[in-house]
Amino acid sequence: MEEKKISEAESLAIITQMIATSRARIEKRTAVPFLVWGYSTTILSIVVWYLVSSTANNNWSFLWFLLPFVNLIILFNRKKSKPMATTIIDKAIKAIWIFLGSIGFCYSVLSFIDQSNSWWNIFMIIVLIMSIGNAITGFLLRYKVFWISASLSIAVSMIMLYVQGIDVLLVFAACFIIIDIIPGHIILWQSRRERA
Repeated sequence: MEEKKISEAESLAIITQMIATSRARIEKRTAVPFLVWGYSTTILSIVVWYLVSSTANNNWSFLWFLLPFVNLIILFNRKKSKPMATTIIDKAIKAIWIFLGSIGFCYSVLSFIDQSNSWWNIFMIIVLIMSIGNAITGFLLRYKVFWISASLSIAVSMIMLYVQGIDVLLVFAACFIIIDIIPGHIILWQSRRERA
């Protein structure tokens, strides 16, 4: 097989096309997952905060383990759109999110096993992990809404250093509004506007 040499301009055009394809897919397909994860995490944060605050029973925190399963069931059962070609950028973004999600899940499990006084710190770690994922996604796709939301969320998460106990969940909820809900609505709005 003969290899065709491509010029710098052709190489740049291929890379630009891969970014455009990945970005179009992100705009079409990620608004719903962002909104599902964002709203469910925000609502569950407030529910767990209320239940633990009003009953002084930390066992309500085990509700967190329902979150990934419920959200994955919702997302897997939604209507599938027609398949599109997968680029190396799509594969990289998927791998990043699987890796970071796995780290977040492992840290969450470990924090529940060792419920010392500092186990509330897991929420700041989760915000940092999700913000890193958003920032990397934004940089790869040249999509400002992701890395701006990541930067704002990291800044807001610093408040968690000064908030004690269960009240950290209120800051956590605010961070997920910034990380997922706002970008999800922006992506959905842009996708609808481009289709119109």
